[in-house]
Amino acid sequence: MRFRKEPIMNVSSIISIILPILFFSCSSDDTVNDRNEFANKNSRVSECGGFTSASKTAADPDTSSTEKLVWSYDKETRTLSLLNKRVSLNCCGAHSISAVRDGSDIVIKENDQPLDTGRCKCMCLFDFATEIEGLSEDAVSLRLELTVDSTLFNKWSGTISLTGGGSEITIPRYKKTL
Repeated sequence: MRFRKEPIMNVSSIISIILPILFFSCSSDDTVNDRNEFANKNSRVSECGGFTSASKTAADPDTSSTEKLVWSYDKETRTLSLLNKRVSLNCCGAHSISAVRDGSDIVIKENDQPLDTGRCKCMCLFDFATEIEGLSEDAVSLRLELTVDSTLFNKWSGTISLTGGGSEITIPRYKKTL
C-alpha cells in the first residue's frame, strides 16, 4: 500500500487567506487627498443623544440644545480636531462627516440622508467629529455645511487662529443655501 502525499494547502486556500489580510491591512477610515495636502481622519457620528449622554458631562454642564463647534489644534502633530455638538436632525437618517479643500477654505461637510425606510417623526441631537492632519498654517478659513436630503445649509464660516490652541463656536440658526 502506497500513501500519496497531499499538499497541506492548495493554491485556492492560500489565496483565500492572503487576500483578506491584504485588504484589511490596506484599508483605513482615513481620507487622504494629495491635492488637499491634509488627511481627514477619525471621522465619526454619534448615535442619538451624542457621544456622551446628550453631550452633557461634568466638564460640559450646558444642558441647552445650542449647537456648538468645539475645536482644538495640536501643533506637534499639526492636527485640528473638530467636534460639532448637538446637531438637531431627524432620528431616522444616515449621517456622515468629511473635510475637503475648496480653494483656501477647509469645508467640513455633514450629511443627513433618509434611510431606506424613510424618515420618522422624532428629532435627535447628534455629535459629528473629525480630525484634519497636516495643517501648518497659523490660521485656517473654515466652512461648516450640512446637506439634508438634497438641501444644502451653510451653517457657519470664518477664520480660526490655530495659535490659540482651541475654542468653541456657537452655531447660529442657519438657512438653506440657494
